Amino acid sequence: MAQETELLLDELRADRRGVVDVALPRRLTASQVVELQRNPDELARMLARPMPSRPQPQARRGSKFHKWVEQLYGAVPLLEPEDLPGANDADITDDELAELQEKFLAAGWGERQPVAIEQPFELVVGGRLVRGRIDAVYADGDDGFDVLDYKTGTVPSDFPAASLQLSVYRLAWADLQGVDPSAVNAGFLYVRTATLKRPDRLLSREDLAALFAES
Repeated sequence: MAQETELLLDELRADRRGVVDVALPRRLTASQVVELQRNPDELARMLARPMPSRPQPQARRGSKFHKWVEQLYGAVPLLEPEDLPGANDADITDDELAELQEKFLAAGWGERQPVAIEQPFELVVGGRLVRGRIDAVYADGDDGFDVLDYKTGTVPSDFPAASLQLSVYRLAWADLQGVDPSAVNAGFLYVRTATLKRPDRLLSREDLAALFAES
């Protein structure tokens, strides 16, 4: 009991100082890896005091679009419409979804059959387990792959940080297929403008491990 009391007092003292040391957990999501690079203080705050976040309009719109892509490719949906965050929200109109669908089809993506869609993964790197789900993977040449993440918004100002997500996906797919990461490319498909944008550089497993070690 005395030990527990002392631990509680230590936490209260840290709160008063405005500083709380938060260890990077052994299990992370791909989104948390991005936040680690983008805003480590905010990630620490969320880990220390986890709070449910309200789905943003972009995320809600993205949920409906992803559901439609699954149906387009004949995939069995992992979630039902009512299970998607904010899928029935009034902010999401049929016109918005129709515009995204039109752009996607006009760019020819509906004619390309992916080798995987909504692919879950667990990636072990730097002594940590990173979990996530890849939107789609397409064949790239005879032996290569192209990992794509669909985005319904615009290119963010912190694109290099956001691109960490692609580095994680690339390594995860390479592990799943038992191929060298050099055989896997990755990019964001910004559906609204039919723009495929790739990072200047994709991180290696050693790069990601170093990022975790510094945190």
